Amino acid sequence: ASQKDIIEQLQTTQAIQDILSNFQIHASLDNKYVVYLQKDSYNYLIRYLQSDNNTALCKVLAVHTHLDVQPAKKTGYQLYASGGSSRSESSSLEPADVPNPTLQKKAGLEDLQESIKRVKDGPPSLTTMCFWMSTETPAP
Repeated sequence: ASQKDIIEQLQTTQAIQDILSNFQIHASLDNKYVVYLQKDSYNYLIRYLQSDNNTALCKVLAVHTHLDVQPAKKTGYQLYASGGSSRSESSSLEPADVPNPTLQKKAGLEDLQESIKRVKDGPPSLTTMCFWMSTETPAP
């Protein structure tokens, strides 16, 4: 079923029993999505969510996502540069070849900001629509 079909079904949903009896709607509410973030990106996301009135987005993230915060992986350049190599100085990387960690973090944050902007400015997702329908439906 397409998102359009599910949205049409949501429009006729009146009670929790309607959601539980409809497999497609129930499955869309039960699914969790895994997002892998580095600690810096996770902290940036938390600051962004706390900066404005993003309670609806916070609830959707809490219900429908699992954030897996992992330590940053070192690139080959970082491993080579930080390891105590026993090779001679002539075979090691020049300092200009080693990426600046600050620039890498900045690039990662810029990518995260761009992703957040695309989600914020884009059309509402099915999860957002489901959450909105469940909060905006008057109680019987």
